[in-house]
Amino acid sequence: MGFDWSQADWFGLFCSIGCAIHCAATPILLAFLPSIASINLLADPIFHQLAALLCAAALVFSLWPDWRRHRDRVVGSAGLIGVSLLFVAAFVLPDRCCGDAARAMLGTSILSIADLRNGLGDLLSTQVLAAQAWMTPTASVLLVVAHTVNIRRRCCRGDRCTP
Repeated sequence: MGFDWSQADWFGLFCSIGCAIHCAATPILLAFLPSIASINLLADPIFHQLAALLCAAALVFSLWPDWRRHRDRVVGSAGLIGVSLLFVAAFVLPDRCCGDAARAMLGTSILSIADLRNGLGDLLSTQVLAAQAWMTPTASVLLVVAHTVNIRRRCCRGDRCTP
């Protein structure tokens, strides 16, 4: 009895939806309940980076085996663009969501706001940072699309599709 890849897709779908909910809820919760430690943990850059790694692992383990068979461009493109946006937002650009990006070794970004301003200038760096706020939610939607289409492709072949 081998590993049931449909379970990995459902887990990836759960992670992607959880990411979207996190992106929507955390800033609101921080505004209304700033003193609750668990909410502050959810806003920490290290949490964002660990979640990005978890989503990427779910993507690889769930999409790769099926994509090698069906080569669906929607699955491949949505998955690749989604995980790329997730990694740029979590690891490359400074985490402006909710906290200080220098709290933990893993929680630091490759670029700081000063690096962006020095390299791109004030106007362009401001636009990049504004776009960053949409990168993770957009990535979440793309990953949901990739997992959903992958599940549907598997169902069309008659494989087991229910969780």
